[in-house]
Amino acid sequence: MPIKRLPWSVLSGWVRPHLGFWRSSYAMHSIMGLLFLLIALFAIGMFLLSHLNLSYSQQAMYELRRDQIRDVFFTGLVRIDARQISLEREVATLAAIGETFYRLSREQPDSPKAQRLLQSQLEKTLQSRLESEVGVSGAGLWYQPGIVAPAG
Repeated sequence: MPIKRLPWSVLSGWVRPHLGFWRSSYAMHSIMGLLFLLIALFAIGMFLLSHLNLSYSQQAMYELRRDQIRDVFFTGLVRIDARQISLEREVATLAAIGETFYRLSREQPDSPKAQRLLQSQLEKTLQSRLESEVGVSGAGLWYQPGIVAPAG
């Protein structure tokens, strides 16, 4: 069945009154109002998305920085603890050396030559031990017998 073509005069009679509505100021104001409303909604949506994105980014950066600070702090704390344990071991070794030489000096005869030899060995041992320790720039030794192990 062929499509029936209406003459232009019939269409223009139907279209012309409706075109007038769209050209009226009321329709233009309505269209402009809707357009303004859509633009306002778009702007508000973009503002909200930007604000939410900024808040999320700030929160993520805050958490990342907090984690970095915590990691650096605990890494430093572990290094300090390891250094402290190392120094404690070194001090215990020095104390054991002192105790050993003290006991040897008590067991040796009281000859001045034997005492000087023992003292010389003690000085060399302590000096080499202190020089081999990394980070030791100066040292002193205060010795009190019987602290590490009871005198026996």
